Amino acid sequence: PMYYGMIMCEESRGWGQFYLIQVWSFCFLATSMTLYNRNNKDNQWMNAIAYILSGWMCAFGLLHMALYTDERLLHAFPVFPWALGGITYTVGAIIYALKIPERCIPKKFDIWLHSHSIFHWMILFAAVLHFWASIRVFHER
Repeated sequence: PMYYGMIMCEESRGWGQFYLIQVWSFCFLATSMTLYNRNNKDNQWMNAIAYILSGWMCAFGLLHMALYTDERLLHAFPVFPWALGGITYTVGAIIYALKIPERCIPKKFDIWLHSHSIFHWMILFAAVLHFWASIRVFHER
């Protein structure tokens, strides 16, 4: 949606490509770090930080689009669902990196409600929220 919104505005077209390259570069970097360190559990925090940064790289483009793109082109672009989805992703990554709740109460959350499953539920919620916001933006367009 960010690239689509910026490609529609002539003066933001180059910025849309810049932000898209920026986001994909950070995603590639985070994936590379994970694959390189996949056997080293001590670098779990580095992986979490890399993924959080790669996710929040789109915030610059979304803010640019929301503040500087012609309102006639983006008359109904809601920033709130994107921000809430990003916050949900971030909280899920932090829960997973901290290993909450199984670190606080050992052997109680081995099967249900462990940090990895909470992380995936939060990702699913954020993905559905972002998908809904995308459909809403495309529908309004």
